[in-house]
Amino acid sequence: MKIVILAAGFGSRLWPLSTSDNPKQFQYIIGDVSPLQYTYDLLTRAVGSDNIYILTLKGLEHLVFNQLPSFNATQLVVVPQRRNTLPHTVVALRALAGSEDEIVHFMSVDYVQSNPEQFIRTQQQYLFVTTRFDAQRVYLQVATTDD
Repeated sequence: MKIVILAAGFGSRLWPLSTSDNPKQFQYIIGDVSPLQYTYDLLTRAVGSDNIYILTLKGLEHLVFNQLPSFNATQLVVVPQRRNTLPHTVVALRALAGSEDEIVHFMSVDYVQSNPEQFIRTQQQYLFVTTRFDAQRVYLQVATTDD
């Protein structure tokens, strides 16, 4: 299984903070970390870094490496131009899927987890189910609380 962090978005709703040269996924808006750093940290804590890929826009690669200095360059998927999510996922699938049966999980950077440890456990369970049982589909149900 491969996990792709989607980091090629416009971030237009955060203008003027978010610009085409420095979109929201690279802005330090979650305390002292960016949404990209936050998401990458959660996922590496959950499943390690070996199967985590980042999809970004051509010309923004330097921002990925500035924020994640130890990130492996072979795990970067670069799209040639801004589109929307569907064309970007198709590019990633073509670049990463080793076979028709390879599971590729896409993650947005557009959230903050109220319970990061629960998120990590859920991702670990998801990885276990998809790899152990050769799952074709896994459905995650998220329970909400009034906390």
